[in-house]
Amino acid sequence: MLSTKDKKKIMAGKAVISLTTGLEDPERVTVAFLVALGAAEQGRPTLMFLTKEATRLAMDGVATTVACDGCPTCRCCPGHRPW
Repeated sequence: MLSTKDKKKIMAGKAVISLTTGLEDPERVTVAFLVALGAAEQGRPTLMFLTKEATRLAMDGVATTVACDGCPTCRCCPGHRPW
């Protein structure tokens, strides 16, 4: 069994972003993806935990458009999901 100290060492430097909203709240979705992107660009292992309406973002053809004026696109690379 791992001690609390050992568990903290294992999790150090990792990023887990939890998102519960989908396209009904495009600003919240954009912030979550930008946080995940920033962590990944820093070389940190990154996981996005999608629940409730956010699970729809993982469906083909959903997270491919611009959600709001000035927001970046959700698609990082053509043909690939952003996570």
